[in-house]
Amino acid sequence: MKRNNFDLTERYLMGDLSAEESTAFEKLMETDTELKAELNLGKEINEAILESDIMNLRHTMSEIMNKKQKPVFIKNPFLWPATAAVFILAMIINTLFISSPADKNDIFKKYYKAYPSVYSSRSSQKQLRDQQCLRIAFEQYEKPDFESAGLLFKEMWIKDSTNNMAKFYLSIALIEQNKMNEAEKYLNELTLNKQHLFYEQSVWYLALVYLNNNKPDEAERLLNKIISENLSNKTRAKQILKSLN
Repeated sequence: MKRNNFDLTERYLMGDLSAEESTAFEKLMETDTELKAELNLGKEINEAILESDIMNLRHTMSEIMNKKQKPVFIKNPFLWPATAAVFILAMIINTLFISSPADKNDIFKKYYKAYPSVYSSRSSQKQLRDQQCLRIAFEQYEKPDFESAGLLFKEMWIKDSTNNMAKFYLSIALIEQNKMNEAEKYLNELTLNKQHLFYEQSVWYLALVYLNNNKPDEAERLLNKIISENLSNKTRAKQILKSLN
């Protein structure tokens, strides 16, 4: 393309052409596909730069970058600064708005709290030994000494695999020790059976652990489950989904 066409493109974009010159330029574009493609790209870039809403800018950039057309070599010097500015803005937007593990970890920290102990003593002599172990486990849990509590809860669960309370509190103790993968394993097993008292809380804590472990799809699935099945923590589940989207 000739140099005078570069100048015409720049002046056309700036609105500096007369009515006659604009008409002649537009007629030239009918036969010069390269000029037309360059002009269209320039318009999109300028519109993106002038967009006041940064989220709309992000969407506009995505459309520009993903268009199914032949690559256009931007020869017009006028467009170079604009192009560079848009790509810099795109990098900033990606940094600010694309979800990252740190963002999800912040959500986990905001909504996570260790579940309170529910220990209540019984007078049955037959269960005295188990009750003693349970009492000590919850005492350690409330100190808090989650390492000691976790060992005791695990011991009780190993002795009785149907003891879902011990398994649940073992999971919480593991979370408190930042042993997230182990906690995820036990909580996942607890969510497979709805017929125990800690099912709803297991779903909630597993969703939080998924967020911490950077598994947003699994977390969203459980959060939607909490909402659709009207489980405990429904309101907070909605808040988290809103912040994720």
